[in-house]
Amino acid sequence: MDPTERLRRGFQKIFQSNISSLEQEMRTLLHYSLQCEVLDGTENLRSKVQEVLETVLDGGEDACQELLDNLTKNQHLFPRILHILNMGGNDKAMFKLLAEDLGLGQFVQDKLTLSKVQSIICEEPRVASCRSMKDIPMSFLRHLMALNAQEAFRILVVNHDCTLEQDTSGNISGSVHPFDVFCCLLHCSDNFLRQEIISRMSMWRVPVPLLLPPGEEPHSTFLLWAMRGITKSNSSALTEDCVVDMSLPVFSFVSLGDYRYTPIAKIINQILSPNQQRDENELWHRATSWDDAPRCISDGLVEISWFFPPDQGNLGPLEKPFAMMNLHGDLQSNIRQLQFLTRVSSGMFIFMENVTRQQWDLVLHSLDKSKNYYFIFQDQITHFYRPICLDENVLLQSDEKFHEKLLFILKETIQSSDVRMTLGEMSVEVSKLNFCCDENQTGCEYGRLQALDLINDVVEAKIIDKDLTKMAKMTHLQQAFTYLSTRERQYFLKWMQFQKLLSGEAAQEDVLRMIGQMYEAGRTDTARLCKNFPKAAVDLLLQGFPLELIDGDTNSIHLRWVSDVLSELNTKTKGKCRMKVISVLGVQGTGKSTLMNTMFGLQFPVGCRQTTHGALMSLIKVDEKDLGCDYLVVIDCEGFRALDNASVEESYEHDNELATLVVGLSDFAVINMALGSTSEMQNILQIVVHTLMRMKGNGQKPSCLMVYQTMEGERSEDDSMREDGEMLHLGSHINKSSNFFPYNDMIEFRILEDVWIIPPFDLKTTYYSEKVIELRKHLLQMIKYQSELDTLRNVQTFAEDIRVLWNSVKQENFFFRFKNILERDIYTELYERFLELEWNLCKKMHRWWVHKEDQLLQQPSGDIEELIQDVLRMLNEEAKMIEDSLQVYFTDSSENTNSYITKRFEDEFREKMQSLKSHLETEFTDKCLQKRVLQFGLAGTIVNDFIQECGLDEATSDPERYWKDSVTKYVSAIEKYHNVEEEFLQLLRKDMKTKGISVTGLHCNDKYINKSWVLEKCNHMENCEACKNKRNNISRFLLEKSSMYVQTVVESKRAYNPVYGMTLLKMVNDVICEDTMPYTVLFELDLKLYILAQSAPHFQKMHDDFLRGCKACCVVNQEKARVLHNLRGILHDKRVLQSYCQNYLKLGVEQKVKKMFKEKLINDYAGYVCTVMRSRQNLMRCGHHPPVDDTAICSRFTEENEIRGLITNLVSSVIQDIVEILNRSDVLESGNIENLVASVWSVLDEERSSVRGDISGQSISITSLNIHQCAYHLEIFVRELEIQFQEELISKLMKEHFMECPCLVWRH
Repeated sequence: MDPTERLRRGFQKIFQSNISSLEQEMRTLLHYSLQCEVLDGTENLRSKVQEVLETVLDGGEDACQELLDNLTKNQHLFPRILHILNMGGNDKAMFKLLAEDLGLGQFVQDKLTLSKVQSIICEEPRVASCRSMKDIPMSFLRHLMALNAQEAFRILVVNHDCTLEQDTSGNISGSVHPFDVFCCLLHCSDNFLRQEIISRMSMWRVPVPLLLPPGEEPHSTFLLWAMRGITKSNSSALTEDCVVDMSLPVFSFVSLGDYRYTPIAKIINQILSPNQQRDENELWHRATSWDDAPRCISDGLVEISWFFPPDQGNLGPLEKPFAMMNLHGDLQSNIRQLQFLTRVSSGMFIFMENVTRQQWDLVLHSLDKSKNYYFIFQDQITHFYRPICLDENVLLQSDEKFHEKLLFILKETIQSSDVRMTLGEMSVEVSKLNFCCDENQTGCEYGRLQALDLINDVVEAKIIDKDLTKMAKMTHLQQAFTYLSTRERQYFLKWMQFQKLLSGEAAQEDVLRMIGQMYEAGRTDTARLCKNFPKAAVDLLLQGFPLELIDGDTNSIHLRWVSDVLSELNTKTKGKCRMKVISVLGVQGTGKSTLMNTMFGLQFPVGCRQTTHGALMSLIKVDEKDLGCDYLVVIDCEGFRALDNASVEESYEHDNELATLVVGLSDFAVINMALGSTSEMQNILQIVVHTLMRMKGNGQKPSCLMVYQTMEGERSEDDSMREDGEMLHLGSHINKSSNFFPYNDMIEFRILEDVWIIPPFDLKTTYYSEKVIELRKHLLQMIKYQSELDTLRNVQTFAEDIRVLWNSVKQENFFFRFKNILERDIYTELYERFLELEWNLCKKMHRWWVHKEDQLLQQPSGDIEELIQDVLRMLNEEAKMIEDSLQVYFTDSSENTNSYITKRFEDEFREKMQSLKSHLETEFTDKCLQKRVLQFGLAGTIVNDFIQECGLDEATSDPERYWKDSVTKYVSAIEKYHNVEEEFLQLLRKDMKTKGISVTGLHCNDKYINKSWVLEKCNHMENCEACKNKRNNISRFLLEKSSMYVQTVVESKRAYNPVYGMTLLKMVNDVICEDTMPYTVLFELDLKLYILAQSAPHFQKMHDDFLRGCKACCVVNQEKARVLHNLRGILHDKRVLQSYCQNYLKLGVEQKVKKMFKEKLINDYAGYVCTVMRSRQNLMRCGHHPPVDDTAICSRFTEENEIRGLITNLVSSVIQDIVEILNRSDVLESGNIENLVASVWSVLDEERSSVRGDISGQSISITSLNIHQCAYHLEIFVRELEIQFQEELISKLMKEHFMECPCLVWRH
């Protein structure tokens, strides 16, 4: 390029820009090279330099070369001018200079990232407002991330509207076009930050960049990837979709010539919102009005915005959605942008003013004649615009119906045009024009392909229930986290968020959750691929991606996964990872995630289709050394009281557990509350504070900030503080009643400084973001102050805190189930009452059993079966009294205001009572079995049991099997082993359940308790010497009393009973409850543990000795043959008796019943007939002659139910007579089975003679059973005969009766 052209092109770019450093060099150029006086005004400077340049250009090529040589010799004075001249005045040179002036030079190559912006947000601004151009981009980003549109745009507007002061570097600051700042910032941002910037801008309903002018690259960039973060709601279709996938008509708005009137964007806004009294985006429209101002790199910027009709109740002038594009800059210098707009638009509006013929011809050549073009002039049209500009496609802004006509064109075009395109389809047209697309960057397409492969894996495996076995087959997921680069992995996760997965969305946290679950499962077949998962997770965490701390599916912490990730973080940061942890809690839908995203620029999921599950953790690198830490960890937990929980009880337990975990890990807990959710959060916080105290101080001591989101007038600040004061009153309640740790040792809260009232989230105002920024400043100040006082946690400490707190939470199985402290107190009262009733029942049953044992010792022949019945009767009576007592309690409570809470626990305690009753039944039945064996021996007991077995069934028909089953039953009952130490601990857990100390893992042995403690000191006492003495005296008293009790019980040599441990605990409880001096729960725990530890070995030895005595009675191997012989003999006798009943007694009973039936029937019939005849004769004497009706007589004696009842009664009568004979003492005293049988036949009278031929010579051969046992089994078989024989005999006699009915015979 010749020197003349170099100077012309280079200085043309210089004159178009407002770069302050170039203005300084131009002053130097005039002063030193051209010996011109120093000028004060920028306008005079530019005009003077332009005059000098024209003089040089007029001097020809030699003059131009001389100027270039002079500039080169003094290149240290003119580096920027020389840079532009050497590069021919192209856009790349201007971009780099602008980036340097804006303080973005370091990000031209190494792009600005979201994590870096998050770090900048946490830095305290050096100055209150922008002092130089270098302050503009970061100040804009601060307010952009805080969703403060007005302040973000104001920074750009003020920069352009006023002269800025001189900055500290000595450079004279100037102004720069707002769109130059914005374009430069987008060029210096990576794809992910660019997407976040544009996504947040779209929330304010302002146009967002679609086609970015060239920066370092030679061509414009189509921002397709950046658009994927924007979703819009279509009210008419009730859907929310990504704008990239929406096929909509597009209208383009461009300008040609010297257009200096109303900004195009403002005209569009006025048309679409004609009744809007206040323009919410006025500052942005002011920025769009600077099209006549000098530009550096933003010429050719194409913006896009969308219109969606309002809801059905408030329809506007347009009823269908569409998109609008606006080109900044003149069409003459942006022909390729014009070609792009022409291809994608349904209609194009060209604003024209002072257009030259050359400009018109150039543009006219680029227009597609098949498209709809509309030309807009201010007040008149020039003749050479014909014939394209016809009356129907020309609008005048001076026309009072201009807006109405423009609106009509939009409506008609939307209805008639077939041109509808998605942004994805537009990217095809972009490539044809050789524009760049941001999705062509390295890693983006590869990440998309990996995401599609993973979706195919999921669909094929049908992973709906998070089956780890199926997840292990997801090779693409494993490979993505093993082999992809950090950048590719970021794209992969983002693509997963954008792609549809089955019926929902595959969000980032869902994929990371799968990774964590897969790693935690520790499958050997995936170990090789999974080993790099923690490293990949750390890379994502450092790039601003949230990581799941608490699994949203299982509501648990995967300790191995989390620990390994944090260990890798420590390695990655080389141990420089001192941290402070901030958490946010709140009821579902109160804007917790939005608050954190606004405060720190984070990416927690928000919106109607995205909610947080479990708890997510984000990491922010802090560059500000004054904060005293290297990183901020921000935890966003799942919203409480979610509607999708299965039940209220599950909701309480889940929410309380989650809140305790999050608060316990935090240095600062932000409690977010909206109107209507305050009471729920107060309930949860009460549980959290109490639970942390129950855990003996595990976890941090967080500082709490109460944030109320309320509308002005709904809630006053005084009301807020008053409610907070009422809530925090629980602190004194804790200190007085529970004696755990002081309340302030658990949570720090200052009612005047830590209560914040902010308006609900609303993009239409700046109040929300301004308050959030104030809250952030306050929070950062608290972090700075606390860092100066406390020791900071590192990664290892944080990981250990997670492990300890999670284990403590898992052990806590009492507190989390309650909604609030009131419920806990009511349950505790009921629970302690039940324990008292349980103790009374167990004590009474034990005393009663001891009395019965003494009786059996005095009367060894006592009936064990009768003892069992007495036990069950006694237990039922006592249990009934307890049930009645509980019923009285619940009935009395129904009159209380909190009766609904008591009612909720009624079923639970009734079930506890039934469980206790069943347990005691089993316990005392086993004791009776023990007594039976000790009395008769195991062999004799089994024989006696076999004799007493009723009937002959499968179990009693096999002596070998009966022996085996009986031995198993008795040995398990007699030799039942009690681990006294473990049972004592179970009793202690039950006793201390409501008092806040978990005894899981403790052991009742001397190693746990220091014996010198009892006599010297207690670690949980106050320093008061009098208190120490009194407690030591009480300790000695309880130890002596418990020792005497243990000695008395052991000397009794009875079987071990759990009531002994209950008695020891009752001793301690009674003394502590009666004492006026308060005792800490830890003191109570230590004392009970010590007493139980001292007693357990004695009770264990007593139990072991008792077992040895029982085992001596269970040596049965040498008895087996004899017992089996006896069982077989008894079985033979039973079968003989059963056969005799079936074959002989059955016939006798049948004959007896038949005879009785006929006699009864004939006698009753004859008597009834005589009665009827006498009645008829009496009527005839009186002159009446009634007709003879035999139907009534016959029906009386042929009614089936009456006959059936008669037969049933007769059979029962005969059987009962036989049973009475079998139980007569005079019959049994004979001792002869034949006499017994003869006595039975005596009941049947002469019926024996009728069947004598059948039983002639028959005798009953009994070898093993005595006469009492024979009578017992005969009674059983006779009663079985009654049941089997009754229906058979009824059927038989009924048939004979209807054939031989006296009524029928008489009539015949």
